[in-house]
Amino acid sequence: MGNWEALAFDSVRGPIVRAALAERGIVWNESAHVTATTTLASAIRERGAVALPIATLIDAIVMPKLAGGEELRVDGLPSPSELSSPKRYGEKMSAWQDRASGLRIQQYIQLEDRLRAYCREHASPEQYRVVTRGRREFTRTVVTLAASGVHPSEVTPQDPTANLAVRAWEDIETHVPGLTATRDDLWIDPDRFRKQADPDARALADRMDRALRHLFPVTGTQRIQVIHHGFYFFTPPQWALFQLLRELSYVDQCFVVHDDQHSEVFESWRRFFTTSWDMPRPVHVDSLRDAPTPAAIAFEDALRGEPVDSNAVVGKVRVLECASPTELVKQLTRESIENAESLGGTLYAAQAAQVDRFIRRLGTEAADGTVDLAQLPVGIFLLALHRCIEPVQTGLPLIRLASEDLLDMASTGFLDVDGGSNAADLVGVLRRATPFFQGCSTDTSWRERARLLTALVIGDVATHGSRAGTESDVARWQTAASNPLRLVPWADLTVDEARSVEGVVETVLQLAGRVASRERVSLREHVTFLNGHLERGMRGVPRAEQQSIRQKLQGLTGGPDFELDADGLIDVVTMLLGRHVEFEDDGRPDATGVRELRGLDALGFARTPGDVHLANLSATTFPSRGPSVGWPLRLEDLRRSPTMAAATLEILEARAELGALGDLYLLWLGLDGVEQTGGVTLSWIARVGGELQNASPLVTLLTVPDYDSPAVRQRAGGLPSEIVAPGSDLPPLTARPLTVDAHCDAASLDLAVAEIDPRAAGAGQACPRRFALQWAVGPTAAFQAAHHLLMLYGNMRNALVRLGFVNNELAASALANRLWPFLTPGQRGSSVDRAVIKPQGSRSADPEWLFTLAGSKSGSRPLDRAYKAASTRASPSASAIAPTPGRFLPAGIDDAATCRSCPVRNHCKEVALE
Repeated sequence: MGNWEALAFDSVRGPIVRAALAERGIVWNESAHVTATTTLASAIRERGAVALPIATLIDAIVMPKLAGGEELRVDGLPSPSELSSPKRYGEKMSAWQDRASGLRIQQYIQLEDRLRAYCREHASPEQYRVVTRGRREFTRTVVTLAASGVHPSEVTPQDPTANLAVRAWEDIETHVPGLTATRDDLWIDPDRFRKQADPDARALADRMDRALRHLFPVTGTQRIQVIHHGFYFFTPPQWALFQLLRELSYVDQCFVVHDDQHSEVFESWRRFFTTSWDMPRPVHVDSLRDAPTPAAIAFEDALRGEPVDSNAVVGKVRVLECASPTELVKQLTRESIENAESLGGTLYAAQAAQVDRFIRRLGTEAADGTVDLAQLPVGIFLLALHRCIEPVQTGLPLIRLASEDLLDMASTGFLDVDGGSNAADLVGVLRRATPFFQGCSTDTSWRERARLLTALVIGDVATHGSRAGTESDVARWQTAASNPLRLVPWADLTVDEARSVEGVVETVLQLAGRVASRERVSLREHVTFLNGHLERGMRGVPRAEQQSIRQKLQGLTGGPDFELDADGLIDVVTMLLGRHVEFEDDGRPDATGVRELRGLDALGFARTPGDVHLANLSATTFPSRGPSVGWPLRLEDLRRSPTMAAATLEILEARAELGALGDLYLLWLGLDGVEQTGGVTLSWIARVGGELQNASPLVTLLTVPDYDSPAVRQRAGGLPSEIVAPGSDLPPLTARPLTVDAHCDAASLDLAVAEIDPRAAGAGQACPRRFALQWAVGPTAAFQAAHHLLMLYGNMRNALVRLGFVNNELAASALANRLWPFLTPGQRGSSVDRAVIKPQGSRSADPEWLFTLAGSKSGSRPLDRAYKAASTRASPSASAIAPTPGRFLPAGIDDAATCRSCPVRNHCKEVALE
């Protein structure tokens, strides 16, 4: 065995550790630096030494065997000689990692496919639903436990569902042999490995030797000095690698431990470096002192119950309360703009994936210039297409199309309709038409409804004047006002638009049908289908991102081909389009620039001159907490095994119990890791998803206590919490273009207004802005709100009789039913009963009431005036249509009742509130 030691330092800054190791004969730049995280490895490499995260080192040992030694040979990784070109080094590293990611995607997909196959044969319908819906958690659990040296035969759960899952795991290992590769290597019997008595042991030793000598600055047969950094906790696979390296006689290992021997913030190090796990006992090294920052000192004082001197940290630490995710994203955007002009800033977050989702949904662009294919048109298209596929337990998958998915696919530009037109040009038309498809889900119902829409526009609407698309505004208003059928949005289409809608629906259904045409499809065949769309969709994507997805595809199709069910096809897309595989932790920041809090370990090695923001530090997210074993198993299921490795059990349990101690250390690193030129921001979100959240107890240690007692507040000290202003109170991020005043002489304006059909112009009597938005510049004059459309049914039915469009009420009902095929009999009856327009009689409103759906001839309120103007065909005055002063859009009116009944209120910024 080689040398095996752990050295404890008060400070782990690079120069301090480097000098102390040199005194012990360890040459920094000739050593193999292995880190817990990618961020720490990058920090060490930036200062000239070769460093790799331990996850990459494990992959470099295991992956060549898993990939058959072809695609993922260790010489595909960068060597120390390439470190002089950081860009090339990083590109080569990322390419190899992406290929490895693709290979893992293949493994996970095959695993889940086998899980479903096993459950179809051995599970009840209820168990099948439970296990397959939780397949991602199951996969994560199986991958973690297998890498931790656990065999399914060692797990004996009492719960029936968990027992089914374990039996499925046993079956999976016989069909997905690559799943056990990490376990077979890292947990090989030490005596067997030491004696090198069989081919597998010799092959493993050879792969380890090749990896170490290729990745690190080792020449000839010299000894290899491995220095481990940042392991304030470690996982069972990492522990197994430490022990395995001990069996190589030419490898010396030294653990750099951060512990000043008295502060509580380093307790996690003490718990994990224990001889009970056969880890070396740390020896404290007297080295140069690196004084903590005032913020770090204040935090340690607070932990000991001593007062927090706010004067020592004022201007260096801020504590922010964000009322909602919107305020957080606004704050981050403002910081990004400010830091762009200074030294820059870095964002870390508890549950970084959650913050990443907030930024994607509420923010603008990625912080590091990268992209996420799932957010690009090609990703949106492929995800929406595969959402149309509904797997079933047996038989061909079903096609279930939702209006949202149809619009998503059409808006991406990847749907070409027969005739060469692009569906993206029809998005506005599709939005008006999709309410007509309410209640449709199957391919048959969508096809039938699309044909009905075309027949409706050609046979009913066009008879009385359909949308032409080439008319002048005056003619368009006249035709639309003369045909009340067009007050329904899906009827206000041209004949060509109706046919195009039918074409879009048919194109989507055919494409989905092609994917769902068989019960099982070859992985390579499906990847070829995806690749055709991806190559087209990535043309505007940065070259590095294109290379990343191509490398994933290369890894995904490596190895033997196999067939997948519909669920597997969906999994291929979701895993492939994500920037990271859901089960991986490769340490690379998300496209929005959010880093996990674990990345703060790099600040222990070297402080940053810029600002640091630690976000999402609420009591529910920080310190972190989680189960020792994932669903559907529990630690008790492992404890029952007489053969389970004690270290595996204890480390898994410690990871769950001591997570808070690790987060305590990370928070201290964040407060201590900023130079005088920068500052630290601690923030939390007060309300997420309707749930109130308090700040983390670790954050409140630095703040003024929320007590009424002035004496307590003065004694404790602390920083005041700032509340981030709501988004509506924040200054605009962009400027709104100024409008140009329009000028027209009174006589010309009167003539123009006189040409407008009074039924359309009457809207100006209710509100000039309504006429502008509904008739003048809007895409359609039709009503949009669901309650308006329901009101229209009964009133339209009766108005058709009054206007002579049909001969009797029976024909009117037939036409109204064709126009509203999705309404239930109850909805139709209710609308008819409440209709203000009657088929006949003096107590009926005039048919022109359809244009307002409100108003009375005897009233004088705005909607009354609009109804009367339409009914009497009286042209309004120019001031009602275009009031002075001239603007691009006229001002609205301050009348809540008018706004409540307005069909374009969702497009108006001047809605009056009650």
